[in-house]
Amino acid sequence: MMTIRKISINLLLGFLFSAWLVGAPNSDAHIEIISESNAELHLQYNFENLNLHEIIINGEQYIQPQLMGMVHNQIKSMPDLPSLSTSIQIPIGKKAIFNIEVSNIEVFNKIDIPPSKGKMTRNIDPQDVDYTFNDMYKLDSNFPTKMVKIDSPLIFRGIKGNTINIVPFAYNPFQSTLTFYSTIDVHIQFVDDRIGTAPIQSKLTNPFTQVMDRFFINSSSSRYENIEDNGALVIITDDAYITPLQPLVDWKNMRGLHTQVHTTQLIGNTPELIKTFISEKYIEENISYVLLVGNTDQVSTFWPEPTIPSDPMYGYLDGDDAYPEVFVGRFSANSIDDVQIQVERVIRYERDMTSQAFWYNEGIGIASSQGDGQGDDGESDDVHMEIIREKLINYNYTNIDQAYDIYGTTPQQVYDAVNEGRGIINYAGHGSLNSWISSGFSIADINSLENVDRYPFIISVSCYTGASQFDLSMAETWLRANNSGNPTGAIAVAASSTLMQWAPPMECQDEFNDILTESYNDNQIFSFGGIFYNSTLKMIESYGDNGVQEAKFWHVYGDPSVMIRTDVPTTISANYSDVITIGQNSLNISVDQNGVVGTLSKNGELLTSNVAINGLISLPLSSVDLQIGMYDLVISGYNSVTHISEIEMIMPESGFMAINNISFNGENGSNHVNNGEDVLVSIDASNIGINELSSVQFELITEDVFILDFTESLSFENIIVNENILGELSFHVRNDTPDNHNAQVNLLITSGETQWVHPFVVEVNSPEIMISTSILTEDNEDGIWDLGEAATLSFVLSNIGSGSMNFPIQLNVEMDNSLALDLNDGYTIETLSFEDIHPVFLHFLSATDIPLGSELSIHIQLIELGCEEYCRELPELNLQFSIGNAPVLIWNPSLSSSSSTRLANYLMGQGFGSYDHIISEEIPNTANYHSAFVFLGIYPENYQLTQADAGAIVNILNRGGNVYLEGGDTWVFNEATDLHPYFHIQGISDGSADLISISGGENTFADGMTFTYEGAVNWIDRIAPLDGAQSLLNNVDPEYTTAVIYEDSSGYKTIGTSHELGGLTGDQFPDYVNGMINFFNFDAQDICSIGDINNDGMINILDVVRVVSIILNNGPQETVQEICASDINGDGDLNVMDVVLLVQGILQPNQ
Repeated sequence: MMTIRKISINLLLGFLFSAWLVGAPNSDAHIEIISESNAELHLQYNFENLNLHEIIINGEQYIQPQLMGMVHNQIKSMPDLPSLSTSIQIPIGKKAIFNIEVSNIEVFNKIDIPPSKGKMTRNIDPQDVDYTFNDMYKLDSNFPTKMVKIDSPLIFRGIKGNTINIVPFAYNPFQSTLTFYSTIDVHIQFVDDRIGTAPIQSKLTNPFTQVMDRFFINSSSSRYENIEDNGALVIITDDAYITPLQPLVDWKNMRGLHTQVHTTQLIGNTPELIKTFISEKYIEENISYVLLVGNTDQVSTFWPEPTIPSDPMYGYLDGDDAYPEVFVGRFSANSIDDVQIQVERVIRYERDMTSQAFWYNEGIGIASSQGDGQGDDGESDDVHMEIIREKLINYNYTNIDQAYDIYGTTPQQVYDAVNEGRGIINYAGHGSLNSWISSGFSIADINSLENVDRYPFIISVSCYTGASQFDLSMAETWLRANNSGNPTGAIAVAASSTLMQWAPPMECQDEFNDILTESYNDNQIFSFGGIFYNSTLKMIESYGDNGVQEAKFWHVYGDPSVMIRTDVPTTISANYSDVITIGQNSLNISVDQNGVVGTLSKNGELLTSNVAINGLISLPLSSVDLQIGMYDLVISGYNSVTHISEIEMIMPESGFMAINNISFNGENGSNHVNNGEDVLVSIDASNIGINELSSVQFELITEDVFILDFTESLSFENIIVNENILGELSFHVRNDTPDNHNAQVNLLITSGETQWVHPFVVEVNSPEIMISTSILTEDNEDGIWDLGEAATLSFVLSNIGSGSMNFPIQLNVEMDNSLALDLNDGYTIETLSFEDIHPVFLHFLSATDIPLGSELSIHIQLIELGCEEYCRELPELNLQFSIGNAPVLIWNPSLSSSSSTRLANYLMGQGFGSYDHIISEEIPNTANYHSAFVFLGIYPENYQLTQADAGAIVNILNRGGNVYLEGGDTWVFNEATDLHPYFHIQGISDGSADLISISGGENTFADGMTFTYEGAVNWIDRIAPLDGAQSLLNNVDPEYTTAVIYEDSSGYKTIGTSHELGGLTGDQFPDYVNGMINFFNFDAQDICSIGDINNDGMINILDVVRVVSIILNNGPQETVQEICASDINGDGDLNVMDVVLLVQGILQPNQ
């Protein structure tokens, strides 16, 4: 059964092409750029899903407003209200001023907000800290005094910006009122700044381009100069380590990262001198990474506090802030052996991993059980870690160990997992210099590891695990670990040199894993340093000075430029010539993975490098001084097996054909290649050899199935030395080629027995047709398709591909014409070009002589009209509608409760389609329903039942029907209606937010069932059964009833609940819903046809086979429809008697 909703086509188009910019994944705050220019910026903030969480302080109830993805106040004793921070980019020489407009205001009376416990470090258990109240709680004034503020300007890699902080609340403690502003418009003007300091102008390398695009909501590439380059790595070390570092320098250059090494003996060994040197390199050479090698005596560190070191401060090169211009890491070492171990580990990790490295998509999450209410988003460490685990599992990872304190994790379990192979470790808990307190895993365990070539990267939220100032820290041990000289331990570790706070580093760890799992569009960063330092930006943006405090002392131990691995490496398929000749302009390499980097080098010197775009790496050679000899070619990429080979540079001994250029022209005259086109390939080539070439042929070859009909070869009798020739070949692109398909094609040149192969890639633009959600609107728009009523089915076809359709689109409608008439005289869309949209309106008329609740299936097929071969597969629509009232009503007047959708989806999945799902504050006509499920919601997103509503529902019960009524406030807080006595429920109290675990009531269909509750919990009423009723579900601790079941002697049945059905989680949810269906005893014809177990419209031996498999529990899980159809004798049990009766019915149909 399809939900019938009334919606205009304009609104439908708005849903398709709206431009919401969300501040973070899983956020209740949405930010839209309304308008922008070089002079102003208009942002609109919309906040939704406000949750009012109850806290008891000294026996009094307080309410903590919660919005997902927002940060709570860290000022001790002041009201704990959530805030949101957003960073904007501003023009150089300008400053930002603003004004605001507020709308959609909601005022809550008689509400008290608890105070913040303030900034707190992780050596303090939040449960041991009492709430204290500032004197402002005695004042008749609002907090905060300013809803919006702009922080001091920041400078980040040559870009100037500001952070906007918004608290969408105003709390008056004297009047006990909370005002919630769910829509706030911020109008920002950029005016001249005559005081501010101009930033250092720097080009943005790839790691930082991606950072800018995510960090600044109005980031624009037109405002800065970007270069297609990964920047460079500068290594700063002591003289003693030059030799053991050389293999790393050579390797980094070989894989395309410009790398150089400098010593403190030449630079100077004070923090100021080292930072000055780094700043010069940043300005002159655009470096992205700095690796310090040695202990803090050999390569100094900053000491912003007398006993706490800070390597990250070397990255703060521009502006008075903690936004890094370069990413800094350290190889902590006291000896040459220490350096060699870390060098070898990086090379093996980046260069030598094979497709058999199956462990990189597994990981470990280690967490304490503390921090509830104090951690970021109010989460305890283990809840925080479980959310991270879910993100990783939804990405590349197949297994993340849950090593939590609540499960009694031991050091041995962590040790065994690391030895087996894990790619990532997230830690959140208490720490010390030499161990993680949660799990007890320590330095001694690290030193005994045997995980050679199985190196995890680690982000540790804990105190002192990176404190190099005392002795060898846990993080340093991970990097120095080895087994008989073979590197073990970790590839990189982020760990703090001081006491960490509870909330800010959790925000950073969340962001680290969000970036890692590519949760942001177009924000793919794969170096450990790039991901980690990018995640500190979010922490600083959200937590201000508290975030800065964490960032300064959170060190990266290891190579910040190391490209991490999160999955089993895949082999790169590369096609290229292994010989190049002097005078050749480029080396083309076709590959099957975009984004991989190809680099040509010699003896560790990087000569030319480029990234794969559209399946092609083109290495420019004209500006490279190449000599005859062998060169190293390396192709590397994220989660790839590194491809290494040799290329020979030769001096041609005879003629040699070099390609100067290849270009394409499609039928429309553009340089783009479209599906279904004949494509002209223009070739510009020269003989750069020393002899004339004879009988030269040019031809195109490919194994790509979408490229057809090559022209015959292009022939030249002779091509003399230095002669330039021009020619054309052609091919045809199949009509059904996928959008953005990269076809690898080779230009084969032959002269006698000599051949040259020049690979190139053809990117094909093709259409991709999408169908929007369909809407059925009946003539009287009451939400019910009545008998004999006309209705319009509307949806939108949109072309989201990069090409246009070559044929008209014809819509074919298939349906049962005995139930409704198709009033459409065919429907054809002549053209659908790139980015086109086309609203579709189809008209139908339902029959007048069919049973109420008849199910109409409509199949709409899209075909290319006139296409004879290689036709595109276009989307289809399969819809189901109920004509006339279905027997069951699902009514959701709260508009927000997830319960109705969850119930409807379950019923549909079980094959029960005879219901109407109405989401509207207006109750439909209930005259023909025998059962109703009513979802009123939980405060503040709840609906209060009116007497008119109640009367309509009472009519169902008076006919002997059934009603399920769900509402958090309907039993106690809201005024009772004429409907409520039918449920035999006593309202006990307007409850609190303590609903966690739920169990089934004795002697009910829910007996023995248990659920975890994850729904809304604001002031859920506590209820109890009156005479004749029973407790159906109960909260475990504290114990009270949340659902009551009642069967009246007159025939009607009711279930009343104060919790959300959508909040019940656990494996027994299907059993619970099936129990309600059976209790309400929906008529068999509503769900099934008795005996037709497989629902194919016939009763035969196949139905016997299926009912036997159900009884023997052998086969797929049975559905509600199958259970109903199998109970032949209607006794509520499935057994051999049902089989006997079914067989008799087949053999003797008249019986």
